Amino acid sequence: MKSIKDLVPVDYSNQRVLTTAQVAEAYETSVNNIKKNFNANKEQFTEGTHYFKVTGEALKRLQVTAGYLQISSKARSLLLWTEHGALLHCKMINTDAAWKVFQDLSNFYFAHRNDDTDALKAEIAALKKENAALKANRPVARPLNKSKVPDAVEDIFNMMREVERLGKNAKPGQIFTVKFPW
Repeated sequence: MKSIKDLVPVDYSNQRVLTTAQVAEAYETSVNNIKKNFNANKEQFTEGTHYFKVTGEALKRLQVTAGYLQISSKARSLLLWTEHGALLHCKMINTDAAWKVFQDLSNFYFAHRNDDTDALKAEIAALKKENAALKANRPVARPLNKSKVPDAVEDIFNMMREVERLGKNAKPGQIFTVKFPW
Protein backbone atom coordinates (compact mmCIF):
# COMPACT_ATOMS: atom_id res chain seq x y z
CA MET A 1 0.00 0.00 0.00
CA LYS A 2 1.20 3.50 -0.83
CA SER A 3 0.12 5.37 2.30
CA ILE A 4 -2.97 5.80 4.43
CA LYS A 5 -2.82 9.47 3.48
CA ASP A 6 -3.33 8.43 -0.16
CA LEU A 7 -6.66 6.68 0.48
CA VAL A 8 -9.53 8.32 -1.36
CA PRO A 9 -12.00 9.46 1.32
CA VAL A 10 -15.40 7.78 1.30
CA ASP A 11 -18.24 9.26 3.32
CA TYR A 12 -21.56 7.55 3.89
CA SER A 13 -24.36 8.42 6.32
CA ASN A 14 -22.32 11.37 7.62
CA GLN A 15 -19.39 9.13 8.52
CA ARG A 16 -16.00 8.46 7.03
CA VAL A 17 -15.94 4.82 5.92
CA LEU A 18 -13.76 2.32 4.05
CA THR A 19 -14.76 -0.25 1.47
CA THR A 20 -13.83 -3.89 2.05
CA ALA A 21 -11.18 -3.52 -0.67
CA GLN A 22 -9.69 -0.49 1.10
CA VAL A 23 -9.63 -2.35 4.45
CA ALA A 24 -7.91 -5.31 2.80
CA GLU A 25 -5.38 -3.06 1.07
CA ALA A 26 -4.67 -1.10 4.26
CA TYR A 27 -4.09 -4.25 6.34
CA GLU A 28 -2.18 -5.89 3.48
CA THR A 29 -4.50 -8.89 3.31
CA SER A 30 -7.03 -10.19 0.81
CA VAL A 31 -10.63 -9.15 0.38
CA ASN A 32 -11.54 -12.82 0.94
CA ASN A 33 -9.74 -12.78 4.30
CA ILE A 34 -11.71 -9.71 5.39
CA LYS A 35 -14.96 -11.39 4.27
CA LYS A 36 -14.07 -14.66 6.07
CA ASN A 37 -13.24 -12.80 9.29
CA PHE A 38 -16.51 -10.90 9.08
CA ASN A 39 -18.61 -14.01 8.40
CA ALA A 40 -16.88 -15.98 11.17
CA ASN A 41 -17.42 -13.17 13.69
CA LYS A 42 -20.72 -11.62 12.53
CA GLU A 43 -22.05 -11.50 16.08
CA GLN A 44 -19.27 -9.04 16.99
CA PHE A 45 -20.35 -6.54 14.31
CA THR A 46 -23.34 -4.23 14.54
CA GLU A 47 -24.79 -2.74 11.37
CA GLY A 48 -24.78 1.06 11.63
CA THR A 49 -21.97 1.02 14.21
CA HIS A 50 -19.26 -1.13 12.64
CA TYR A 51 -20.46 -1.20 9.04
CA PHE A 52 -23.17 -0.16 6.62
CA LYS A 53 -24.67 -2.59 4.15
CA VAL A 54 -25.56 -0.55 1.06
CA THR A 55 -28.19 -2.06 -1.26
CA GLY A 56 -30.84 -1.08 -3.80
CA GLU A 57 -31.16 2.57 -4.82
CA ALA A 58 -28.50 3.69 -2.34
CA LEU A 59 -26.02 1.31 -3.99
CA LYS A 60 -26.96 2.58 -7.45
CA ARG A 61 -26.42 6.20 -6.32
CA LEU A 62 -23.05 5.27 -4.83
CA GLN A 63 -22.02 3.55 -8.07
CA VAL A 64 -22.75 6.80 -9.93
CA THR A 65 -21.47 9.36 -7.44
CA ALA A 66 -18.40 7.40 -6.31
CA GLY A 67 -17.26 5.91 -9.61
CA TYR A 68 -13.65 6.01 -8.39
CA LEU A 69 -14.54 3.11 -6.05
CA GLN A 70 -15.10 0.89 -9.09
CA ILE A 71 -18.17 -0.82 -7.65
CA SER A 72 -19.24 -3.61 -9.99
CA SER A 73 -22.54 -3.00 -11.77
CA LYS A 74 -23.39 -6.59 -10.80
CA ALA A 75 -22.95 -5.94 -7.07
CA ARG A 76 -26.12 -6.50 -5.04
CA SER A 77 -24.68 -5.03 -1.87
CA LEU A 78 -21.59 -3.28 -0.57
CA LEU A 79 -20.19 -3.24 2.94
CA LEU A 80 -18.71 0.04 4.12
CA TRP A 81 -16.65 -0.11 7.33
CA THR A 82 -16.66 2.59 10.00
CA GLU A 83 -13.68 3.34 12.22
CA HIS A 84 -15.08 0.86 14.77
CA GLY A 85 -15.40 -1.83 12.10
CA ALA A 86 -11.84 -1.22 10.94
CA LEU A 87 -10.73 -1.62 14.55
CA LEU A 88 -12.47 -5.01 14.84
CA HIS A 89 -10.72 -6.18 11.67
CA CYS A 90 -7.42 -4.99 13.12
CA LYS A 91 -8.08 -7.02 16.28
CA MET A 92 -8.81 -10.13 14.20
CA ILE A 93 -5.64 -9.74 12.11
CA ASN A 94 -3.69 -8.87 15.30
CA THR A 95 -0.23 -8.14 13.94
CA ASP A 96 2.05 -5.25 14.88
CA ALA A 97 1.75 -3.99 11.31
CA ALA A 98 -2.07 -4.06 11.49
CA TRP A 99 -2.06 -2.05 14.72
CA LYS A 100 0.27 0.52 13.15
CA VAL A 101 -2.04 0.77 10.14
CA PHE A 102 -5.09 1.22 12.38
CA GLN A 103 -3.29 3.99 14.27
CA ASP A 104 -2.56 5.70 10.95
CA LEU A 105 -6.19 5.22 9.84
CA SER A 106 -7.39 6.87 13.05
CA ASN A 107 -4.91 9.74 12.84
CA PHE A 108 -5.03 10.52 9.13
CA TYR A 109 -8.13 9.01 7.53
CA PHE A 110 -10.92 9.00 10.09
CA ALA A 111 -9.68 12.13 11.93
CA HIS A 112 -10.81 14.48 9.14
CA ARG A 113 -14.45 13.46 9.19
CA ASN A 114 -15.65 16.39 11.33
CA ASP A 115 -13.94 19.00 9.14
CA ASP A 116 -15.42 17.40 6.03
CA THR A 117 -18.88 17.14 7.61
CA ASP A 118 -18.85 20.83 8.57
CA ALA A 119 -17.74 21.79 5.06
CA LEU A 120 -20.45 19.59 3.55
CA LYS A 121 -23.12 21.13 5.81
CA ALA A 122 -21.98 24.61 4.77
CA GLU A 123 -22.07 23.60 1.08
CA ILE A 124 -25.59 22.16 1.44
CA ALA A 125 -26.76 25.32 3.22
CA ALA A 126 -25.33 27.44 0.39
CA LEU A 127 -27.03 25.24 -2.21
CA LYS A 128 -30.37 25.52 -0.41
CA LYS A 129 -29.98 29.30 -0.30
CA GLU A 130 -29.19 29.36 -4.02
CA ASN A 131 -32.16 27.10 -4.73
CA ALA A 132 -34.48 29.44 -2.82
CA ALA A 133 -33.12 32.39 -4.82
CA LEU A 134 -33.71 30.52 -8.07
CA LYS A 135 -37.28 29.67 -7.05
CA ALA A 136 -37.86 33.38 -6.48
CA ASN A 137 -36.33 34.15 -9.90
CA ARG A 138 -33.46 36.06 -8.33
CA PRO A 139 -30.06 35.80 -10.04
CA VAL A 140 -27.46 33.72 -8.28
CA ALA A 141 -23.77 34.35 -8.78
CA ARG A 142 -21.32 32.01 -7.21
CA PRO A 143 -17.86 33.23 -8.21
CA LEU A 144 -15.14 30.64 -8.29
CA ASN A 145 -11.67 31.21 -6.94
CA LYS A 146 -9.23 31.17 -9.85
CA SER A 147 -7.22 28.40 -8.20
CA LYS A 148 -10.33 26.25 -8.01
CA VAL A 149 -11.25 26.27 -11.69
CA PRO A 150 -10.84 22.47 -11.93
CA ASP A 151 -13.43 22.19 -9.16
CA ALA A 152 -16.04 24.05 -11.25
CA VAL A 153 -17.31 20.85 -12.83
CA GLU A 154 -17.54 19.21 -9.41
CA ASP A 155 -19.44 22.24 -8.06
CA ILE A 156 -21.92 22.05 -10.93
CA PHE A 157 -22.33 18.30 -10.45
CA ASN A 158 -22.94 18.76 -6.72
CA MET A 159 -25.53 21.47 -7.34
CA MET A 160 -27.30 19.28 -9.90
CA ARG A 161 -27.28 16.37 -7.45
CA GLU A 162 -28.78 18.58 -4.73
CA VAL A 163 -31.53 19.77 -7.09
CA GLU A 164 -32.25 16.16 -8.05
CA ARG A 165 -32.36 15.24 -4.38
CA LEU A 166 -34.94 17.93 -3.83
CA GLY A 167 -37.02 16.40 -6.61
CA LYS A 168 -36.75 19.24 -9.07
CA ASN A 169 -36.95 18.58 -12.80
CA ALA A 170 -34.85 21.27 -14.38
CA LYS A 171 -32.22 21.40 -17.07
CA PRO A 172 -28.73 22.38 -15.90
CA GLY A 173 -28.62 25.38 -18.24
CA GLN A 174 -31.81 26.77 -16.73
CA ILE A 175 -30.63 26.48 -13.16
CA PHE A 176 -26.90 26.91 -12.94
CA THR A 177 -24.84 29.87 -14.02
CA VAL A 178 -21.16 29.77 -13.22
CA LYS A 179 -19.37 33.09 -13.49
CA PHE A 180 -15.63 32.99 -13.74
CA PRO A 181 -13.90 36.04 -12.19
CA TRP A 182 -11.47 36.55 -15.09
